[in-house]
Amino acid sequence: MAHSHTSASILLLVLLETATFGFCTADVHFLNLGGANLTKAAPYWLPTVNMLPSLVELHLPGCGLSILPLTLPQINFTSLSVLDLSANGFNSTLSPWFFNLTELVNLDISMNNLNGALPETLGSLTRLKNLDLSENSNIGGQLPRNLGMLCNLQSLKLSVNNVTGEITDFIDSLSGCTNTSIKTLDLGYNSLTGHLPNSLGYLTNLRILILRSN
Repeated sequence: MAHSHTSASILLLVLLETATFGFCTADVHFLNLGGANLTKAAPYWLPTVNMLPSLVELHLPGCGLSILPLTLPQINFTSLSVLDLSANGFNSTLSPWFFNLTELVNLDISMNNLNGALPETLGSLTRLKNLDLSENSNIGGQLPRNLGMLCNLQSLKLSVNNVTGEITDFIDSLSGCTNTSIKTLDLGYNSLTGHLPNSLGYLTNLRILILRSN
């Protein structure tokens, strides 16, 4: 097991070295190191990924990365459509560079220790179909109205956080989409208050609504 963990870290290092010299990396479209121990690569995983301009899917769940850089001067992997960084122990706010990945369809940053309010800039990820920010415990504040501008969203999971206030503005915005796609809305185990808005009835594709323990 230790050998496989070491190999994964070496692979990331090799990617870093080859990218530095411009070799091979232009053809890397899919990278899955899920479950590998990349704790030693934590400080440089993002600069490494940023050297893979053709990357479409990146799966790094449960890799012990722990460090989620808040800044990235220039983003080169803008073709990314799938990003899974779940269960890495990140302890920070949502990094602004996420919101420049406008091709994202699936974003999973669940089971970390993310904190702070959800920014209005989430609304810039208009291609998102699946957004999972569940089990971060400390994501707080109200649901931003711009989150409701994600008209392609099919699944939103925000359970086990500290989201507060009413959901009216968010639901009103989401129900204003010409074709609402949302099928799963999980807001359980938060600190929501208020009443369910009438506009909830316009979410005609909604099949799963979880609001327990609020």
